[in-house]
Amino acid sequence: MATISADQNYVTNIMVFTTDPGRRQELLDVILAGEDILNGFPGLVSTTIHVTDDGARIISYAQWESKKHLAALRESPALGENLKQVRELADDIQFLPCSVVYSAMKNQ
Repeated sequence: MATISADQNYVTNIMVFTTDPGRRQELLDVILAGEDILNGFPGLVSTTIHVTDDGARIISYAQWESKKHLAALRESPALGENLKQVRELADDIQFLPCSVVYSAMKNQ
């Protein structure tokens, strides 16, 4: 489960994949296959996948222990073939490394 907190020093990487809504499921399947590769990758804390209601975007929210771990992933050949498939299906991909500066939770 993702823990979103400004108290953590995690690096958050948000990726926005834009695609034709008719190809969304195929792209989602390829992204989820890549998530299977990520599981167990050093430094990965959590990852979540979101889809927009209009079917045009898939958003990945991943937390990493450090920038070093995220950089190691980007240099790893482990995701090479998967990323190639993603690029073939996505019209646009945005990589947005972020830091959490605020988080609130409803009292239960």
